[in-house]
Amino acid sequence: MRGGSWADAGTLCRSAIRSGVNPSSASSHIGFRIVLAPNTPEWKTAVVTQPSAKTYGVPPTKSADGLVLITHGWTPRLLNLLSPSDPTWVDTMSNSIASYLSSHSITGWQVYGYKWIQNSWTFHSMDALNNATQEGINLGNSIVNQGWTKVHFITHSAGAQLIETATELIKVRAPNTIIQCTFLDSFVGTDYAGQTTYGIGADWSDRYASHNDIEVGGGIFTDVPLYNSYNVDITALDPSLANSGLFSGLSGLALCSLHEATHSWAIQFYENSITGNVTSDYDGFGFLLSMEAGGWPSAPTAYPVGNVNSVRVLGNAPQSCSLIGAIAATIGIPINFTTAPKAAQSTSGTITTSGGTLTFVTGSPVWLSIVPTNTDPVNLISFDANFTSSGAGAAGLLSVLWDSNTIGTVDERTIGQGSAHYTLHFTATESNSTHVLSFRLDPFTNIQSTVVITNVVLGQQGVVQPFSLSTTTNRVNGAIVYQLTGQAGFDYGLQASTNLTDWTQIAVLQNTNGVVSFSDQSSTNYPMRFYRAVAPY
Repeated sequence: MRGGSWADAGTLCRSAIRSGVNPSSASSHIGFRIVLAPNTPEWKTAVVTQPSAKTYGVPPTKSADGLVLITHGWTPRLLNLLSPSDPTWVDTMSNSIASYLSSHSITGWQVYGYKWIQNSWTFHSMDALNNATQEGINLGNSIVNQGWTKVHFITHSAGAQLIETATELIKVRAPNTIIQCTFLDSFVGTDYAGQTTYGIGADWSDRYASHNDIEVGGGIFTDVPLYNSYNVDITALDPSLANSGLFSGLSGLALCSLHEATHSWAIQFYENSITGNVTSDYDGFGFLLSMEAGGWPSAPTAYPVGNVNSVRVLGNAPQSCSLIGAIAATIGIPINFTTAPKAAQSTSGTITTSGGTLTFVTGSPVWLSIVPTNTDPVNLISFDANFTSSGAGAAGLLSVLWDSNTIGTVDERTIGQGSAHYTLHFTATESNSTHVLSFRLDPFTNIQSTVVITNVVLGQQGVVQPFSLSTTTNRVNGAIVYQLTGQAGFDYGLQASTNLTDWTQIAVLQNTNGVVSFSDQSSTNYPMRFYRAVAPY
């Protein structure tokens, strides 16, 4: 619509897809059920198809006593459906550090960019964290086996779990190794576990993060100070920082304007600190505090970890939104393997069920598919898995599928024995709908693998109900008043575009009661403007 602003039909679909709900399903369709095809349904084809053995990033080969390792975070599959994008910033930063060390005649360090692109390429950020744990074990073992004496890990977002896992493993097997961890806008997980674990094994850790990073759920999972790091707020230094200032007073209006620093800003901040592209507001923070740049031993002494309640703020940050969107998981539908209807199972291997416990002993392979009861909307499954294989060299791969989609894998080669907890996500499903949950175990060697799966529970996290944008007949100072209708208790991001391709975050809508009204006072500056809402995930 020219000369005004409007919420397009595509916005409704985008909103519903983002929330994980079929946009064609209305909230009144509580009784809607999916009927499985009777002849070799899609889910069964997926379950019986042999998965590939899990592969990991290529670790460095030691050529110096010190290692600087840079790695990336989550690669959202929804934004890269055909193939994952290459995190080229890892190469740029690696080259910058190598150049810095060379120009300053600093020797004894090897700089390496570690990429785990395939395992970071997931639909949900938490699935990337699960894979990051296994990547960290693989990387940590390699570092220990090669005998590095000092390591500086630098990572962004979900890569935090990778370097934390590697750090903890190194400290157990080679406790004299000196380790620094640098976290750039670290993703702590939707359970916030990273807040207490990231940096816990390091000799010193620094964290640089921006405030109100809407790209990853409103910043509620990245704008979280770490208990075992020295925390620095770099929001105000982002040159793209903007205050939308688009919204005027309106009775019942429940929103705030957004002061946004991007999720990638922490990467650029650290890169600037390497190349010297800084202002006085940087105050010596960033790369200059690293081991290889000579920041030790003064940095750990001057900036002790744990400043959670007194985060160091660089520059003059503007007041920003106070977000309400807690995204805690609701868990409440336990799986009983004895009573759950079985859809199918393998003819090979050994399957034992006892209430909430499922035990697999590999044939080639062994798998079980059940039809779980979901009396509420669900979009995640949590469980504990314990490999108990008796033979040396066992290399089992546990795959978990929801309908025809593999939502996660656990590699015995990296995890080893001992119980571990996992949370995997899938597209939100309506209550009382029919779906198939499958577990499959493949051996990948001639040694039998055994896994015990317990405490399997379905749950939900984030917005699981459809939401929409619509126009009203009201106007404020000539601007149309729009309305967001959706699940209450969450913050929804409001984005605008002039071409339906390039979208800009312009506000956060605080939805406290199910309906939020808003107006865009700058809409008259555009011949055409589109809007869409995105929900935390």
